[in-house]
Amino acid sequence: MKVCKEIAVLMDSYLRYELSEEETREIERHLARCPRCYKAVCLNEPSKLFSLLTLQEKEEYFWEGFWSRIKAAIEWERAPVYRFRWSYRVIASVAAGLLIALLATFTWLHFQQAEKGEEPSLIAEPWKGRGEVVSPEKAEELENRYPTLEKVESPNLRVYNLLLEDKTNLILIFGSEIDL
Repeated sequence: MKVCKEIAVLMDSYLRYELSEEETREIERHLARCPRCYKAVCLNEPSKLFSLLTLQEKEEYFWEGFWSRIKAAIEWERAPVYRFRWSYRVIASVAAGLLIALLATFTWLHFQQAEKGEEPSLIAEPWKGRGEVVSPEKAEELENRYPTLEKVESPNLRVYNLLLEDKTNLILIFGSEIDL
């Protein structure tokens, strides 16, 4: 930035605080009138900006309770806002609680089945009490026991129609020609 010729010679000395009081006042008066020189000083030495500012005295009422207002503002900014955050501790605690509840439930079910005289099992068995799912080898035995074999014209296919205790038909189809 181009500075006025009259001040350019003294600018470096002014920024290093090497001028007399009279020369310093002269430069500061010039800076108050010349925006280009003022910008140059502010860019080179921002701390000089504060020395050029004029302070206005505040009235007495301004200073009454000044520090209490400052403290109140600081406390207001510092007041925590409660927000629930999912931390690792909370997640781990919830997971542990669910695991304990799950284990307690399975243990209770196990003992309930044992009291009834049933074989305890954690796997649901929807077919219990309504018939039995059998293997193809056992199906041959069922063929002799129950006259429910349907006649099918394919030699590799067997169809069984079983009537269960709750009057439900269970149809079993065995064969190598079946594509699932």
